[in-house]
Amino acid sequence: MTVTKASTGAHLRQLAKTKGQDPEQFVESKIADEGYETECPFELEWHWRAFSDLNARRALGFNSFDPLTFQEVGWWAKLARIELTPFDVDVIMAIDDVFLEVSNGRLRATRDQNQKPRSGYRR
Repeated sequence: MTVTKASTGAHLRQLAKTKGQDPEQFVESKIADEGYETECPFELEWHWRAFSDLNARRALGFNSFDPLTFQEVGWWAKLARIELTPFDVDVIMAIDDVFLEVSNGRLRATRDQNQKPRSGYRR
């Protein structure tokens, strides 16, 4: 499976909203800039799609994305009438861990660049 605009669009639109940017322009620029033409192993295609569904509804915390919870994954599976194995949950959570590491790191870096030091404030 090739990860394309269709499978990354929801994630990028959500990220654009958190940054206060136009979602459509943001999606097009990120796909062009970062080249989302990477191969996903066939064995993980289902897990990637499950993560994408869950990620599209992710909560945004004060300064970062909140991690997916086992309850969210469980209820999503129940509503979709999907029987998850412990391995399936582990893979979805591992994908989420990588997503959080990358996305929250970028959010922090952007926030730090835009933050002006206050007078008398020392780090």
